[in-house]
Amino acid sequence: MFGEMKKVLKNEDAFEILETYESYLAIGAIFNTFTKSSDSMIQRNFWRNK
Repeated sequence: MFGEMKKVLKNEDAFEILETYESYLAIGAIFNTFTKSSDSMIQRNFWRNK
């Protein structure tokens, strides 16, 4: 019985890790688009100010 519980826990952990990993990827993609656009804007302003 203890072994079965361990297996179930391991599976749930794996699923949770996958879910968090997927959400991290989604958040990362959103942040990437934002930082890319803001980076180019910052660079444009930086060169304009110089």
